[in-house]
Amino acid sequence: MQAQTLNDVIQQTGVLHQTLARHLRSGARDDGDSRDGLLREYLAQSERNLSALVDEHGRDAPERALNTWCYEYLRAHPIERLADGRALERLTRDEALLQDVMTVHQELIALYRRLQARAETAPTRALINDIRELEENEARRMAQGANRLFEL
Repeated sequence: MQAQTLNDVIQQTGVLHQTLARHLRSGARDDGDSRDGLLREYLAQSERNLSALVDEHGRDAPERALNTWCYEYLRAHPIERLADGRALERLTRDEALLQDVMTVHQELIALYRRLQARAETAPTRALINDIRELEENEARRMAQGANRLFEL
């Protein structure tokens, strides 16, 4: 399904985070004690939490903002490509795992920045800003937590 409204974008953002979590978990080794396994579990849990937070924002948002059409912009910058299975396959590699996850987050944050710049009403701008800030803060928190794990 191609996103057409802001509600579609929010729903697909939640799906993207769930998909990231699944790919992170599926790439984990069976030994369960490795640093890679701990990192993957930490990132997967963070992605599941972020999905729930994004979904909650979507449920609490004003209907008027959710029904904002984004089709024209999203046709050129589809969110679906971020959740493309081929793009997420690289998460099964051990090297640069955190960087791969952060790259997906940075692309998502950039999408929300561009949508915010094009938003015409205050409620829509506020909703997009809230989700963008949530994405930025959670990405920062995940990176800091992962870096602490690397220090162990």
